[in-house]
Amino acid sequence: MLWILTYYLLRNAITGTLFALMVLLAIAGILEFVSEVDNIGKGTYQMLHAVMITFSRLPQMGYNFLPVAALIGTLMGLGQLAAGSELIAVRAAGVSLWKLSGILVLGG
Repeated sequence: MLWILTYYLLRNAITGTLFALMVLLAIAGILEFVSEVDNIGKGTYQMLHAVMITFSRLPQMGYNFLPVAALIGTLMGLGQLAAGSELIAVRAAGVSLWKLSGILVLGG
C-alpha cells in the first residue's frame, strides 16, 4: 500500500514541478526574446535569428531553473493535496512525516 501512496505523492510533485518549469521557461523565453528584439535590423540579424537564439538558450535556462521549479512544484502539489484533505488521509494511513518528507525529496 505504501508504494501506491508513494506513486500518488510523486506524481503530484513531478506534475507540479513540470508545470512550474514550463511557466518559468515561458517567462524567461519572453524576456530573452524582448532583449534580442533590440538587435533586429542591425546588419543581417532578423526576427528568425532572434527566435532561434531564444530557443537555443531555453535548455540552459531550464537546467538553471530546475531546482527552483522543483521547490515551487512540490509546494504546489502539497497545497493541492492539503486543499483536498488528502494529506490527512495519507497521515491516517500511517505514513509518518519523515516518510512523507523522504518521498517528496525523492521526487525532487
